[in-house]
Amino acid sequence: MYLGYYEKFKGAPTILLAGSKTSIVNLMSIFSAARNNNIDLLDMLSKQEEIRVLSILSFHIINNYYDKLSYSDGCVTWHVSSSLRDQIIGMLSGLIETSDPGHQYLNSDKIQIICSKDEYDF
Repeated sequence: MYLGYYEKFKGAPTILLAGSKTSIVNLMSIFSAARNNNIDLLDMLSKQEEIRVLSILSFHIINNYYDKLSYSDGCVTWHVSSSLRDQIIGMLSGLIETSDPGHQYLNSDKIQIICSKDEYDF
C-alpha cells in the first residue's frame, strides 16, 4: 500500500491511501479489528504488507466521540468516532466488492483522506 501527503491533490490538501484490492482488505480489517483501540496505522499495515510512504512519519487513529484530522511535520492524528469508523468500513467494503478501480473520500475535513483501489501505480 502507498500512503502519501500532498498539499494539493484534487484541489485540496490530501492524504492518499492507494493500493490493490488486497491492500484495501488489509486496511478494512485493521479498522474492523480495532474498533475500540487506537491504531498506529503505519505499524499495523507494515505487518501485513509492504508499504511505501511519502511525507508521512506517523499515522495514528484515535478512538473518540468526535472526528478531526490533523497533519503537522509528517505526523497524522485522526480522531475517529464510532459512527465514522462504521462509515469507513462500509466505504472500504464497497471498494472491495467491485472489480472496477475506484476511490472513496473517507472524511470531510479540511485535509481530505482518499482511499484508492487500482487507480495509481506507485
